[in-house]
Amino acid sequence: MSGLTLIMNAAEGLLQLAVLRDGQRLFAQAWDAPSRGTELLTPALREGFARMHLSIGDIDRIACVNGPGSFTGLRLVLSTAAALARSTGAQTAGIDYMHALADRACQLPGMLVWAVTHARRGLVHMQGFTTRGCDSLPVPVARVEALNLRGAVERILRFGGAPVVLGSGLSRNRAFFAEHLPAALLLPADHDQPTIQSLIRLTAAATWSHDDVQPFYLRPCDAEENLADLVTRRGIDPDAARNTLARLTTLSADESACRQF
Repeated sequence: MSGLTLIMNAAEGLLQLAVLRDGQRLFAQAWDAPSRGTELLTPALREGFARMHLSIGDIDRIACVNGPGSFTGLRLVLSTAAALARSTGAQTAGIDYMHALADRACQLPGMLVWAVTHARRGLVHMQGFTTRGCDSLPVPVARVEALNLRGAVERILRFGGAPVVLGSGLSRNRAFFAEHLPAALLLPADHDQPTIQSLIRLTAAATWSHDDVQPFYLRPCDAEENLADLVTRRGIDPDAARNTLARLTTLSADESACRQF
């Protein structure tokens, strides 16, 4: 019997897990838990595997969304993947979040689709794709960028046509996009997250290795950008704080495994 493939995503507020064997879904779960991913992920894995009478030791592939997205969510999933890979010998692969999100519109073949996700107030991540139906993955037509709302609209308009727009960046700023993109099809908020099926489709096309999956960040973390100012107010040396932050955020996979499992 072949091994198992584990898929994990926590790039935005939704925590998604799926386990496959030979490309077929054995189980999948999702939790809308914007601030509870850390406390949910490990127990959810244990419970899911126990319920299906499966062993975590049988995992031989781990696919995880590596960005762009929430710093906390990406680090949670990637450190868990690294820990599991160390303990099981599994291969790993990264899944691009924008690609998975654009696949939500696969039922609209031949369309220019813009995946637009929330980065922070007034700023979005965005990337354009053309859809080819649900038997093929969307094809990127532009690189992913972090832009303010006006810059995002200008970029979409430069490509012309009647585009499709979806994602959390749209939902949080729907009135703005509706005003400035009257010809666009703005998909509803239930398209703000990739489906499990889209994650499975991206996993089938993934490139596997025994290297740790690296996160893809488009902008610095707010706390890191303002670290010197924040710690100086508390009487802490900025260089010492940077060294401490680097040590804490580069926790080895072996240490992570000991803490999580």
